[in-house]
Amino acid sequence: MTDSDPAVSPPALPRLLLTTAALTLAAEFLLYRIAPGLGWGIFFGLLWAGIVANRERSGTTRRDAVLAGMLLTSAAQTVWRPSFSNVLVLVLLTIYLSGHLLHRGMHPWWRRFGEGLFALGMAPLRWLQVGRRVSEFEWKGAAGKAGSLPGKVVRLGIIVLPSVVMAVVFLALLGKGNAVLGEAVREFAERIEHWLRDLRLPGVGRVAFWAFIATAVMGLLWRARASRIVAWTGATGERLAGMAPRESTTAVWATRMLLLTVNAVFFAANTIDVLYLWREAALPAGVTYSEFVHKGTANLLA
Repeated sequence: MTDSDPAVSPPALPRLLLTTAALTLAAEFLLYRIAPGLGWGIFFGLLWAGIVANRERSGTTRRDAVLAGMLLTSAAQTVWRPSFSNVLVLVLLTIYLSGHLLHRGMHPWWRRFGEGLFALGMAPLRWLQVGRRVSEFEWKGAAGKAGSLPGKVVRLGIIVLPSVVMAVVFLALLGKGNAVLGEAVREFAERIEHWLRDLRLPGVGRVAFWAFIATAVMGLLWRARASRIVAWTGATGERLAGMAPRESTTAVWATRMLLLTVNAVFFAANTIDVLYLWREAALPAGVTYSEFVHKGTANLLA
């Protein structure tokens, strides 16, 4: 599904996992607990920083500068006036940024946007790749290498764990003969017990939110080769476009037919408004006047 471009290296797994975990934690406070606004703008800013940090190439181009201006403007609009359309623009620009920075071999803007969409769709499968790399590459034989992250974790555990175990044992023993130390140990143990007793597992909705954010972030941060599926789709579209007649008369009549059809649909909707509202006709059962007017607003925006 991807081109065999040896110049593209896979993402650094520790940095990718840490970034994904940090952004998921940030989403808990910036997206889940507060309404759209400042928190959403900050979260998308952090997400953009993560995408930039995981990119393969360095340096900036004029397109990068224009895109950065669009991102900042969109974030400011969401903070100032949170709405469905502004959040949608934020999401679309983020998808384009992912395809623009993390995938090589694209030139037209639609290829970059297509790569971002494809990366988002492939996001659930990235967890399988993470699991495979953890089991077959990252940890296999790496624990003994002092310079690797797994080696450092194992070495730190070997150093710290015996001391922790012995500290617990001696605190328990000495607490029996020292009233002050024993009281401190009992108080600490009681606090741990109360904390565990009051601990409540998160609801299904919250866990689903964490899983969705982590998976989406993983897909947007994953650095990969340009997709063959996106390339094939674009090439097919270009071939179909090349088969269409090029004379201006056909284009003019196609445009007229399109405008006529869309206006006919709007005319029908407005005519229904006239009949039901201006003439005070009876509305369908269970529908209020406010619902009748505003129910299709989201669809109209889309």
